[in-house]
Amino acid sequence: MRKLVCIVLLVLSCAGKKELFKPTAQELYLRAEKAYKQGEYSDAIEILDRLILEYATSDYRPKATLLAGKCLLAQGDYPPALSKFQMLSQEGEGAIQEEAMYLVGKTLLKASPKVERDQEKTHKAIRAFEEFLSLYPSSEFAPLAKRGLSEAKNKLAEKDYLTALLYYKLEKFESSLLYLNQIIDNYPESNVIPKTLLLKGRANLKLGRSDKARRVLSLLVNEYPTSQAADEALKKLEDLN
Repeated sequence: MRKLVCIVLLVLSCAGKKELFKPTAQELYLRAEKAYKQGEYSDAIEILDRLILEYATSDYRPKATLLAGKCLLAQGDYPPALSKFQMLSQEGEGAIQEEAMYLVGKTLLKASPKVERDQEKTHKAIRAFEEFLSLYPSSEFAPLAKRGLSEAKNKLAEKDYLTALLYYKLEKFESSLLYLNQIIDNYPESNVIPKTLLLKGRANLKLGRSDKARRVLSLLVNEYPTSQAADEALKKLEDLN
């Protein structure tokens, strides 16, 4: 008996910190989930990679893939996160697929560059959010998707506004008006609209179109009375009168 005890103690000593029993897929997922909630994303990803490798046919694999994507997203590793979400949005099922589709849009928007640069990812984010909302209008993620969609559209509107402003400064007022009208037509709910209307009024004044300028500036004051742009529009209207 004493010999058996010594053998067991020797095995435990040699094992050191090594696991004596292989954790289940559920146990690994719960460990990773805890690490994720604590902001320990690298540790969570390591655990999830092990789960996916050792339990390739487990029901926990899709959940592990989704959580790994969320860890990567939280770390700012957008390309691999996007890859995981896109895979699940196509091959996943149920709640996993639903959340993955929302996260595709979120990741694309997060990955999009500053407004001055090319906005291809922002356009893709808009398409992703719109597709998600068409398929899951009552989803718990629908309010977040709507917010992301609004943010993406505001970003594109801001880019067009900067282009219009550049043309205005170059005294190419007709070109400026083209972009300003594009904003009004494509992004009517954007938070850029007040300053867009103001610049449109100013561009019309530069072109000697006082009546058009007056209508645009009056619209701005009536529709957005609390905006900073409305204050300047009032001053312009006073000058016109």
